[in-house]
Amino acid sequence: MHGPHRRDRVAIVNEVARRDVGAARAAGVRELIRRGTTWVATTDPDMLVPAGWLTAQLRFAAQRRDVMVGSVSVTDWIGHPP
Repeated sequence: MHGPHRRDRVAIVNEVARRDVGAARAAGVRELIRRGTTWVATTDPDMLVPAGWLTAQLRFAAQRRDVMVGSVSVTDWIGHPP
C-alpha cells in the first residue's frame, strides 16, 4: 500500500487448538486489537467482494465509524446441498 495508509507488514503466528476458520479468525482479530489495531477487514476466500470494497472500508475508518457490515449473495448453489 502506498501513501497515507501504508503500514509496515508484520507476520503474526497464533496457534488455534480447533481446526475452525471462525476460531482462527477470532484469534487473529483479538491479537490485532490487543496490538492496537482499530480497523480489521475480513472476508472468506471464496467470496467475491465488489470493486472498491477495501477503499470504502478505509473511507469509513477515516470517518471514525465503529463497524461496517454487509450481506452476501450466492449466485450458484451447485454442489451445495440445502
